[in-house]
Amino acid sequence: RFGGNRNAIPRTLLACMAACALIGGVIYATDGCAFRYPKEIRALAGYHYDSDRDFYEQAYRGGDCFLSAKATFADIAVQCVDDPHGTARLVALWGDSHAASLYPGLREMQKQGAFRIAQFTASACPPVIGLHGERRRNCESFNDSVILRLRALLPDVVILEAHWALYSGTNGWPEFDIATLRGTIEALQAMGIHQIVVIGSLPTWKIDQPRIAFELWRQESVIQDRTAKFLDPAPFTADRSVRTAVLGTKATFISPIDLLCKGGACLISTDPQIPTPVAWDNDHLSLAGSAFFVEHAFKFILAPPN
Repeated sequence: RFGGNRNAIPRTLLACMAACALIGGVIYATDGCAFRYPKEIRALAGYHYDSDRDFYEQAYRGGDCFLSAKATFADIAVQCVDDPHGTARLVALWGDSHAASLYPGLREMQKQGAFRIAQFTASACPPVIGLHGERRRNCESFNDSVILRLRALLPDVVILEAHWALYSGTNGWPEFDIATLRGTIEALQAMGIHQIVVIGSLPTWKIDQPRIAFELWRQESVIQDRTAKFLDPAPFTADRSVRTAVLGTKATFISPIDLLCKGGACLISTDPQIPTPVAWDNDHLSLAGSAFFVEHAFKFILAPPN
């Protein structure tokens, strides 16, 4: 502090701070220097959960047709039902965020066939009458309102989908059981809805799915489109439970496990050559994943009623 050139040290420190800020900015702007990876894997190396979450909140029509935990059915927007007075077949989508993740795929397939969409989805609220939980207190009333709206609309097809494995009744989540789902199906049939489609459990991963292909590439230097690593076993059990609930009813059951998995290994990319994640986080369908799944299940979902 008493040297002859007292300004040298602060200037040096400022220069070092500026250099650190510049390096940090470069790393941030290049997604952690993702350019050092091969082109085909670069997008996965630069995966950003937060930006994807914001994007898919809009893609699922969050705030309008996909409601938050504190919202009520009164918050469902008018545009959640395509032309209520139209003549094309009406397909109603009912459920939680997993159901909302089917919407982009339905909208894409709508370009290939004449049908309308009604979307009634709410976070952590499975499409089962009478279900309630501390973490989703509006769920029961939301579903009661959906039933009233479906009775008024009388859609040609009703699709029920949820993250079934989540609803075990623990930690404040609603408790799903076979009898309540079957009762919901019977209530829909009693009001004159002839085609009811129940979708089972989507595969769930222990880490964000876009990270899996990248981790496998780092370990083996090979791009894989299917794996059993990082899979959560709970959805496999839940899928079987939902299948059992549908047995004996006139509803159609579609298993995502059957469509997306083979021999215990599930798809992590819709393209075998270019990594294109099926899910954008650990279980919600990406745009590509939604289009892929709906395309493969479409002939069942919109098949003419018997």
